[in-house]
Amino acid sequence: MVSLPSGRRGQLLIIGSILLAVAIVGLSVVANSVLFTESVARSVSNAQLSDVDEFSVETQDGIRELTHRVNHAERNRTTAELKADLRRNARNYSRLLAESYATSGPVAVNVSAGPDDSEFGHRIVQAADGNLTDDGSPGAEDWDLVATTDRQTLGWFALNVEVFETATDRGRIVVGNGSADVDLRINRTGSGGAANLTLEADPSWSAPTTLECNPSKGRVLLDLAAGEAVARECTGDGTFPGADRLGGDVSIEIENGDRIQGQYDVVVAGDPSPGGYTDCSAAVAPDQPCRTPAVWTANASLSFVGSRAAFGNDYDLEVYGESS
Repeated sequence: MVSLPSGRRGQLLIIGSILLAVAIVGLSVVANSVLFTESVARSVSNAQLSDVDEFSVETQDGIRELTHRVNHAERNRTTAELKADLRRNARNYSRLLAESYATSGPVAVNVSAGPDDSEFGHRIVQAADGNLTDDGSPGAEDWDLVATTDRQTLGWFALNVEVFETATDRGRIVVGNGSADVDLRINRTGSGGAANLTLEADPSWSAPTTLECNPSKGRVLLDLAAGEAVARECTGDGTFPGADRLGGDVSIEIENGDRIQGQYDVVVAGDPSPGGYTDCSAAVAPDQPCRTPAVWTANASLSFVGSRAAFGNDYDLEVYGESS
């Protein structure tokens, strides 16, 4: 399972089987708590205004990161369950922040999530290794993951390829916005310990880029939105023209999906339309695509009360976009 907030490459590593449903808060809290502990160490009175600014900026980024992790932590979840998970994790985050500030002086901070006032998109996810075929039409290798008649804003597109089971013939993923597209062609070269993954990214606006990647434990992780490959080693700098270059609402077409083996996680804005994939539930095998809710814009309330400064505000934070 798997705009991005900061640390896109690190976040890619939690896609699919690597994405754990435990300790999702701990990872972001540890990083942010260190930053906050350092920032509040200053005792000069006029530094508290600077602390307020840092609190606002860092906490907004922390909420984005937390929401992103909560979104991708589970597959089988209703909107109500996702809201409950976000509230619970935001409370834990707020409590740890408050404890770190309290040890540094007379400062009280609070963070709360407002999922009822948040904007939702949805994930299309295949959480276990399988061919990239359409579950709605068994055996169909050519299908629309996001139809051209229902283009959506793309926030996240991560593909975890199982290289040894991927065919030597190419499969294709074409992302387009109606006026431009990028054609991503994927296949295996070689076999056994010499097997590599070849990716040719052919954008309509420039010459194609070809990467050959040596898999790590048989896998190559591709951020098809940003245009980055994570593997033991790739030719060049491991980057290629990604779908983020397109802008606007996009469609995603898969051709010869039976030739590519792996897992993927896509997040788009807007409600899912009825289509060839079903809602995520225990009845849907993990190697089949399904759809599940995701917070697209997170509503959060922040407050900071110190001896010489006070601050409070509500924010609508883009989860799949640039951080502040």
